Parts: sequence; C-alpha cells; structure tokens
Amino acid sequence: MDTESKGLFDTLKPICVPLLKNSRLTPETIPNAANLLTDLLQVLKPISTPRLALPEGLIHYIFFPISGIIRQNDSTTIPDHIMERIIDIITILLQSWWWIIEPAMRRTLVNFSSRCLPSGDRSVNGTENQRHEETQLAAVRCLWEILRDHSLDDGTPEEDKIIAAQKILEAKAISPPQLVFILTNGVKILTAVALLSLHGVDGISKSISHVLGPNGGIEKWGWNLLEGLELGTPNVFYTTPDADVFLLQSGPSDNITFPYFHMKHVPDSGAQATVANFFRSWGAAAGDEALFSVEWLVSYASKGSNTTEVSALWCASRLLEGICGQTLGETNQKKRIENYSTRLKQHARWLSKLISSLWEQDHETEDENIGGHARHEERDGNQLVEHVKGFQQIEKLLDLGKRAKPSNQAALREQQRVLYRALSLHLLALSSSILENRFSAMLLQALYPILHSFVSTDSFLSATAQSTLLHVTQASGYASPANLLLSNFDYALG
Repeated sequence: MDTESKGLFDTLKPICVPLLKNSRLTPETIPNAANLLTDLLQVLKPISTPRLALPEGLIHYIFFPISGIIRQNDSTTIPDHIMERIIDIITILLQSWWWIIEPAMRRTLVNFSSRCLPSGDRSVNGTENQRHEETQLAAVRCLWEILRDHSLDDGTPEEDKIIAAQKILEAKAISPPQLVFILTNGVKILTAVALLSLHGVDGISKSISHVLGPNGGIEKWGWNLLEGLELGTPNVFYTTPDADVFLLQSGPSDNITFPYFHMKHVPDSGAQATVANFFRSWGAAAGDEALFSVEWLVSYASKGSNTTEVSALWCASRLLEGICGQTLGETNQKKRIENYSTRLKQHARWLSKLISSLWEQDHETEDENIGGHARHEERDGNQLVEHVKGFQQIEKLLDLGKRAKPSNQAALREQQRVLYRALSLHLLALSSSILENRFSAMLLQALYPILHSFVSTDSFLSATAQSTLLHVTQASGYASPANLLLSNFDYALG
C-alpha cells in the first residue's frame, strides 16, 4: 500500500469499523450510523473525481460496512436519510469501482437502487412507503453512474449522458414505471444536451443519431420504454362545433389546438411536457437518422391497438415532430427546416399510406365486433324476458355477472382504440407538414380516417380529427376545410 493510500486508510478506519458495528439498524444505532455515513461522505467527496483515485482494496474496505447495512436490514425499513447517504457513497465509489466491478455486483447495485424508485404498484409502494424525493433522485444518480460508459470520460460529458440513457433503457432490472421516473428526472439534461447539437456540436448529434439509427438497438431498449409510457385520455369532455357548420366555413383557422394525452405513470402535466420535449429534441438532433426509430415504432404499432402499440405511435409522433421541426398545436411557430430531404418526404408518403391501410383494417374489425355484440345483445335480451323460477334463474343472474367483467374490458379496449386512432391522425397531420401541397395526392387515402373520426361519438377523437383537418388544410395550401373538401369531393364522398 502506497503512502497516500495508507494515509487514507488511517482516516477511514475510525469510521468504517464503528459503522460495521452499527450496521444492524435499530432506534439506538440509527443516529450513530447516520453520523458515521456523513463523516464517510465528507472524506470521500474530495477524491471522487480522478479516474481510479481509489485502489481496489480500499473500495472493498469502504463498501464492506455498507454491504453490512444492506444485508442485515430490509431495504424498505432503512430510513430515507440513511438510504440517501448509502447511495451517495456507492455513487462516489463507482467513479473508481466501475472499471473493475463484477457483473453480479453491478446487477445487485442496480436492483438495490431501483427499490428506491416508485414501483407503480400501490400495494407495494403506497404513498406512505414512498421514498423522499431527494432519496429517489440519489437513486437516479447512482443508476446513471452504474450504467453509463465511464470510458467516455475523456470525451464529452454530453455524449456520455446519451450512452447512459440507452443503457438505462436496456436495463431489465428497472420496471417500466421506474424507467419513466428516471427519464422524467433525466430528460431535462438530455433535452439540453440534444439542443446543443442544434448549435453546431457535431459529436452529440452523431451520438444521438447512433442511438436512434439502425445500429442503436431500439429493438432492445424500445420494449421497456413502450411498457412504461402507458397513455390514457384526460377526464375532459371536448366540445366541437356542428359538423355541417365547421366543414362549410370558408375562413382559415389561426388557432389549432390538439387534445392532450394523459400518462399513467407521469401524472404531473409539466413532467409529461418534459418527456414529450425530450423526444422532440432527440428527433431534431438526429434528423433523418431518427426515421429508422420512427419506422420501427410505427411498424410495431401496426400489429394491434393495445397499450404498447399506442405508446409506440405516441413516441413516433413526438420524434417526427422533432425531425420535421413542427409541433402539433403550437401557433405562430417558424418552420425550422426550409427544405425537407427526399428521404423524409418518401417516409411521409409511406406513413400516410400505412396509417390509412391500418385504419381500414381496424374499421373492418370494429364492424365485426359490432355485429357480434349486437347478436349477443339479442340473445341476452331473449334470456332476460324469460320468466324462469328456481336454480335456473340464479344461473341467469350469475351469467349477467360474468358478462359484466368483459364489458369493462371492452371499455378499456375501446379507449385504447380511440387513442390509437387519435395518434394515427397525429402522424397524418405531421406527414402533411412534410409534404405540404404535395399531400393533396395522399388525400385519396388520408381523408377517410380524418372524416370518419370527425363524426365519432367520442369527443376526444372528434376534437383530434377537427384539429387534424385544420392542420392538413393549412399545410396543403387550402384556404379552408370547405375548399379542401370541395377540391376532393370524390374522395370525401367515397
């Protein structure tokens, strides 16, 4: 042991030895453990930055009493102030430890830190058991340190954050709600990083392009992301004007507002906007390279209209907003990109055709379901008017109870179908922004989904269709929805 390490060992010994003796947390030992952990942090902070500042022997010596606390106590019973200090110490150790840490220990630390984050399961992590915000943020910093690529420390910190984000998305030990929590607390940094690329920092743009491009592994980290971003409709009723009056109005609309989506695991509207801006900023930074991720997301969504498929369409829409420099619903926004690439225009044509074909398939399935539902109702009605006595009547009542549960499931499926269609309209609107007056050629396929949704009994979908029609009208160069419909009367009539 060199002289410097010997001096550090002599400083640490009076802290680590009593900390090990107080590792079993009780009302009597908690104050001592808290003070010793604070002392340990004060010793470690000045030496936390240089690469390999701590030799392996000292790392294990420091971690030994920490592991004693972890082993001897249920993680849910460790007080927040103790847990936060433990995680901060681990985070500092990782500055040197990351280079030599065993894979099994890496997984252990990921699991331990993840337990401090919201689980999304109220029975496991209710309000009374949820960690303090500072403790949760400490866990996010620790996960960041575990999963980021420290070999990039000689490069730019911004590129490092991008790779760390990809590793966090791939980490299977982190549940979807925890993943969203991490993103919500980390996207402000990542968004700022992406915006730097728009001001000439080429290295960052290349790193983001790699993550979102063909070699970025979205087929690996995309699953965690889609499971975490579960969407719903807000508890709001949207009022829309009379269809005949709206469709025949001759003047343009200056204010186009798209209904917003609700994120199940991100209840705060500000945090939801932050997540959306993250996707936009990364789409803007990667440019056309991000079209690979958009295509993967939309292709995945084409397999159905369940929660993950809906999430895929939402992510694709936000990325595409960044790529084309247009945000749906924002007024008086300047067009960031003057001339769209041929590749982006081809992608917009492909997207318009695919969305329209998916809509037709979904409509056919809906017709089949409605027909089947009507036949079931007819049979159920016949059963309800029968006058039956005895046990058979009880069986009829039990049958009604069995039918009640599927009806709730049917309502959830219908909500997802509404979200799926609304987000499909987002992609059509964005495609019109890219193609501009050339989108008129796509109206043969694209007009039906818009008008079909416009007359929907669901106010959320109808309001989204109204905004989409106004957006397409302006993007395509028509003076009003009436002019657009009259110019494409055959399509609308069909």
